[in-house]
Amino acid sequence: WQGLGYYSRARNLHRAAQLLAEQFDGQFPRSYHQVRSLPGIGDYTAAAICSIAYRMPYAVLDGNVYRVLSRYFDLDTPIDTTAGKKLFTRLANEQLDQDRPGDYNQAIMDFGALQCTPSLPECPRCPLRPHCRAQAAGTVALRPAKSKRSEPSPRYLHYFHIVSPEGTWVRRRTEDDIWRGLYEFPRIETPDDLPAEQMLSDVRYKALIRSAATAKVLETLPPVKHLLSHRVLHIRFYRVSIPTPGFSLEGYAPATKEDLAHFAFPRPLAAYLERSARYPSFFPRFPDRIATCSAASPPNALPGKFLGKKNPLGEKRPSRGSGCESLSDITKKSSGLLLYLLGPGILQAYRAVEHHVFGGGI
Repeated sequence: WQGLGYYSRARNLHRAAQLLAEQFDGQFPRSYHQVRSLPGIGDYTAAAICSIAYRMPYAVLDGNVYRVLSRYFDLDTPIDTTAGKKLFTRLANEQLDQDRPGDYNQAIMDFGALQCTPSLPECPRCPLRPHCRAQAAGTVALRPAKSKRSEPSPRYLHYFHIVSPEGTWVRRRTEDDIWRGLYEFPRIETPDDLPAEQMLSDVRYKALIRSAATAKVLETLPPVKHLLSHRVLHIRFYRVSIPTPGFSLEGYAPATKEDLAHFAFPRPLAAYLERSARYPSFFPRFPDRIATCSAASPPNALPGKFLGKKNPLGEKRPSRGSGCESLSDITKKSSGLLLYLLGPGILQAYRAVEHHVFGGGI
């Protein structure tokens, strides 16, 4: 699921499966209201399931249907208002073919996706052109109407990639906020944009590393902008090395590089880690942390003494027969190596994107 933005959908799917087993004897419900009661299923999904699977007369209402109906009837009521939703729900049900609701719903959705598209619709070849009121009024480009939305609000996040002899310090997000269930580095959020030099002298940063007198900031990266539907995230990354053992951080736990490869991170942090994988200096090596591989291990193997055991965050790592992870296995995970193998043209393009995002290249 990492990077797809479907984290809440995965949780709802799991919970819905549990309810099917607990309350419906493992059978999918056959009434609209029961289907609608399942986690993650709203009006649109319930109408689509019931009309297509059970031939029940429930009209779907998605972006395609909004667009087709608003243009065909030339309606200027904003679709993202309460009045607009009521109007289009009533209109969609009035137009529904009661005998073939599933076919009708699929047809009007496909018509909006393929013919009556958001931009450059195929009006000259449209079979509904003679009856389309928006076409006659010259308002096709203005439909569907939407109310003015407020600008996404900014958030300013400072992430500290702290590496100590114990490992890389991370935690799993559990609060009801963005990226719930994903992993992150130690984070400080500020109400305004705070330059890196000011953050590193801020009392909040000093409180974060209070137990590490040897902490050293190795690098600060230019801010990264990440867009969400209702937020604009301004993210700064700081690479911090703590060479002496004994560091602790409440709420966080140390993780090995093997752990990080199996944890799901938000997209900005995953991009940062991918970049880090192509910069060996991003992971300072501590000799007392390295285990010895068996004689049967391949010569390019890296220690994997913790594989097959639970990590400090309580999740089990996959087991390997040799007890070591091959260096080739790790490098194959690197998008940088894959891009290099694909050719210099793709690598050059990726470097350009990297320079735009991180402010620097290889």
